[in-house]
Amino acid sequence: MKLSHRTDEVALPPTITRIVAIGDPHGDLAGLAAVLAREERDDTLLVSVGDNVGYGDSVVSSELCRRLAAKKVLSVHGNHEAWLEPDGRLH
Repeated sequence: MKLSHRTDEVALPPTITRIVAIGDPHGDLAGLAAVLAREERDDTLLVSVGDNVGYGDSVVSSELCRRLAAKKVLSVHGNHEAWLEPDGRLH
């Protein structure tokens, strides 16, 4: 299998001195809330490494994705995001 290679430059403001990666939350709202409460600071950029979507829990995963979007958390697509319909709903 050939993997595509993609690089994007991200220009961060000088006020950002920390990057916190959220890995594989899989719809864990309580875990996300704990990370946001602990890590949300003016000098911190939060990013998600994907797999925000859980295991057949469309309501919970949708809420987690809404919370990430509301906080402007950048995210890449993990393999579980392949379950999403083009309109963002789980199938």
